[in-house]
This record gives sequence, structure tokens and C-alpha cells, in this order.
Amino acid sequence: MITPTIDPGAAPAAARAFLDRVRPAIEAELARRLGDDGDAADDPGRLREAMRYAALGPGKRLRPALVVAACEACGGDPARALPAAAAVELLHAYTLVHDDLPAMDDDDERRGRPTVHVAFGEAIAILAGDGLLTAAFAALADLGPACADAVAALARRAGARELLAGQAIDLALLGGARPATFAAVEDLHARKTGALFAAACELGAIAAGAGEAARTRLGRYGLALGVAFQHADDRDDGELAEHAAAAAARIAELGAEATALARDLGPAGQPLVALAAWIGAASAPREAAAGGGAALTRGAPGRGARPNGRLLAALAVTAALAVSLAGGGWWRRRGGLPALSPAGARVLARGSLAYAVVATAGAVVTIELEERFALVVRDPDTGRPRTRVELGPAERDLVAVAAAGDRAWVGGDDRQVRAVDLAAGRVIATWPHGADVTALRWLPGDRDDPAAAAGWLAIGDASGAVCLRRLADGALVQCAALATGTVTALEAGGGLTVVAGGGRSTWTVPALAAAPPAPPPRWRDQPVTARGREVWLGDRLLIRMGERVRAIEVGPSGALFVAAWVARLDDPSVIALPADARW
Repeated sequence: MITPTIDPGAAPAAARAFLDRVRPAIEAELARRLGDDGDAADDPGRLREAMRYAALGPGKRLRPALVVAACEACGGDPARALPAAAAVELLHAYTLVHDDLPAMDDDDERRGRPTVHVAFGEAIAILAGDGLLTAAFAALADLGPACADAVAALARRAGARELLAGQAIDLALLGGARPATFAAVEDLHARKTGALFAAACELGAIAAGAGEAARTRLGRYGLALGVAFQHADDRDDGELAEHAAAAAARIAELGAEATALARDLGPAGQPLVALAAWIGAASAPREAAAGGGAALTRGAPGRGARPNGRLLAALAVTAALAVSLAGGGWWRRRGGLPALSPAGARVLARGSLAYAVVATAGAVVTIELEERFALVVRDPDTGRPRTRVELGPAERDLVAVAAAGDRAWVGGDDRQVRAVDLAAGRVIATWPHGADVTALRWLPGDRDDPAAAAGWLAIGDASGAVCLRRLADGALVQCAALATGTVTALEAGGGLTVVAGGGRSTWTVPALAAAPPAPPPRWRDQPVTARGREVWLGDRLLIRMGERVRAIEVGPSGALFVAAWVARLDDPSVIALPADARW
């Protein structure tokens, strides 16, 4: 079992004692500044709730602790450092919210919880990050005469030459490229991580009223500690293995440099000495994981990236199908398999990435990615493929599917919808769309109206618009802007229910006026919902997957189908739970 080197719970006694001492005051300061006033009606889009979710959740609180430690090292009252400590943590939370966005690192989980854009929608996540950044500088206003210096210091470290520049460099690595040299790795770490550590230490000195020499010394301390911290974090995550030896040596060097800088501050600097010794010790060999085996690292270095089609194409994944889990004896908690094991559950697809699933009478239709995207029609009992239609290269994300009878429709970020003849196994029509297609739903038509007998296709997209296309001739009949964020689901009933940004709205479509109201998705008479990598049945956790659940579908037979990204090459990507599944 590997214990992360930078886990505060495993820190040496002196470092852990300091962190335990200052953490309650930091948590209280953050809670005060983001306090819940109980007026949910005056929280449009749950914006303030999203800010609290981002900033008050689990975290090491190492950066604000550095503010307090630096203030104490300069002879200041730690209580005077709390506004600056809150500012650093609020700004750090903003960087994480924006870093996780689909346009950036596209991460779905952080610290064991859904990321903000998954929990609240992309638009609110952007605003929550903006709000946290604004709140950070508002907190510095409470430093009184030191406010101007503090604002200047934080703005410089968090701006376009340091922290933001690091993120820009990191974005250039999205395609899977790696830093060309170890020096390039250090430059990235100094900007993206070291800058905020340096800011934390400088703000502590400013809060204590220290002079320029102390501020400079503490800035150097923070930069060295931040770069060592990021090297250790990479090591814990198994990233940039080709630089592991150089990184271990640098962790030791930077830890020694930070320790020397802190010791020159005298007895008051002992917490800083303890923190430097803790991070510097990360250069020591770690305990190996029991059982060995290499983990699959996806995407670019420095990120927990989403599964990447380019990488999977190179790996040439082979699917193994129809694996029965009726006994459930070997289901594991991590690595892509469910945490819980309902008796009778079946894996329908294994080894591929499942991006969407829809159930029809007697079949399950999925979008799967191996070397290329394909639409696969599977037997709902055995998982055996009946039809496979190649859709295109892995460079695109095809994420939406709808099906009815012998027809299916597929959409994604290539801004078009493909109509597929399942019996013939080929694409029979392609319709352009003005934005990335993110949700599809087949809607029944009026059998007495020849023009509408084939039904309609509702198309939701990343701009928040929904369009209605007549399937008899493919004509685009109507479009409406119904949401401020990406449409994530469409549900049919007395109108078309549009799910976007964590909210729901109804579009009254004349063709659907006679249909019954749309109930929320239910399985076994209870609401079923996807929350990050978990599927919940009412208030009970049903299944936990290794990565974010992409789709859940209740089929005509009453079975529940779950599609999720896999974590290792042999893990399942589509799971079926029959209506009579037991626990």
C-alpha cells in the first residue's frame, strides 16, 4: 500500500501538530466569508452554494497554513493573517474549479467528489470560480494599511506571468505531449504551483508588517517548497516517471534550501522548518504497492485527464464480452468495477469506453470507443454484439445516442447527427448542427399523420439550444434556446424536459401535447440518478464505477443499464441490472 508523501495525516509530528493547530481557525474564517445565510431563494443558479462546495470541501489547507506560519515567523499575530490565509485558499479554489472545466483539464472528480461543473453545470462553475477570485481580493481588504501591498503581491503571483502562464503551458500538453526537458517540468511547476506557495508566504510577511528583506526571503522559501511539493505530488500520482530520479534529487535540494531559509528566521520559523522537512522527505523511496502492476495513465502529464481517444488508439484495446457477474465475488471497489454487487448484474461490454447507452425492445445500443468510435447493438442478456457500425476516428467525441425500431441517431463534437440503419449496419444520413451535440431523444409521432408517423428527433447541444427534426424527411422544424449551459439530457412526456446545468425546464412541443407528463427516471419504483461516478437509487448508493457515469437508461423490460468510462483495459464499460436484481 502506498501512502502519499504529502498526506498531512502521515506528516511528521511537528508539521502535523502545526497544521492541526491552525486548521480550525482557517476553516472558520473560510466558513464565515462564504457563510450560508439560509436564503436559497436569493441564490440564483445555486451560485453561492457552488462557491461553498468548491472552497469548503475536503483539502489539505496547506497554502493558508503557510500564510499563518510566515506571519508567525515574522513576529506577527496569527489572527491578523487569517484574511490573507482565506484569500489564498479562495484563490486556490477558483483555480481548481476553472482547471477542472471541460475546456481545460476536463476532470469529473476531485478529492472523491464530482467537480463543480459536474455537480452544478459548466456555466455556474465558471461563475463560481469568478466569485471565489473576487472574494479572495475582497478578503485582503480586511488587512487595513497592508491591503495595497497584499493585493499587489497576490495579483502578481496569480497573474498572466506566473500562475496563469503555468496553466497556459499545461493546456499545450492536452494532446498528450510531455515537457521536453526536466527544466521545462520545473518551469511549469514553478509557475502553476510554486507561484501560489510563494504568494502565501509573502502575504504572511505582509500581514505581520515585515520589511522587504523578510518578504523576499519568504517568497523564495514558498517557491522552493511549492516546486518540491509538485514534484512529490507527481510522484504520488505516478506521473512523469521518466523524470523520477531527477525529481527525487530536486525534492531533496529544494527541501534543504527551504529549510535553510526558514532556520534563519529563528525559533518563530520552526513551523516553516517542519513543513520544509516534511516535503523534502518525499525524495525518499516509497513503499511499493502490493501485488505490483502498472496503472494506466491517460492524457497529458500533471492532470487526471479524461480517457483520451488518441492514447487508446495506440493501445489497441480489445473488448472481451458477455462476462457474468451473477456471483459478484470478485467485484472490486476501485479500478472501474462497481463497489456494490447486486446479484444477477451482468457486464455487457468490457475493455472499450462506453460513451452512451439506450435500450430498445430487445436490444441495447451503445456508443463505444476502442481504436475508433462505433455504434454497437448488443443482446441485453448476453452482451453479444448483433450489429457494429463504424462511426469515425478517435479524435472526435461522439457522446449522444437515441434509437427506435431499426434506426439510431448519433451526435457529438463534430457538430452533426448521423442517422444509422441498424438492420443494414450503415450510416444512411448526416445532418449538420450548429453546435456540439450533447443529447438526443427520439419522440413518437402521430400515426395518423404520414409526415410525422416516423416521429421526431430532439437534439440538445452545448449552447443550451434544443432543435426538433422531423424524421420522415430529416427536415429541421423548430429550434429554441432553452438553457444557459450544456444540455445534458432530454426526457419526453407532456412536453420535452430539458436537463442542463443541474436544472430542468420544459419545452411544450405541439407534437407531444397529447403525451402523458414525463416522470423522472425511475427503476424499481424509485428515482435513479447519476452522481459523478456513482449511481443512486433513491437515497441509497447502488453502484460506484471507477470513472464518471456517462449514461443511465431504464429499458422497456425494466432493466437498468449503466455506461461509464473504464479505469483499466479489462474493466467493464456497460453494466446491466435486471429488474429483479437483489442485494
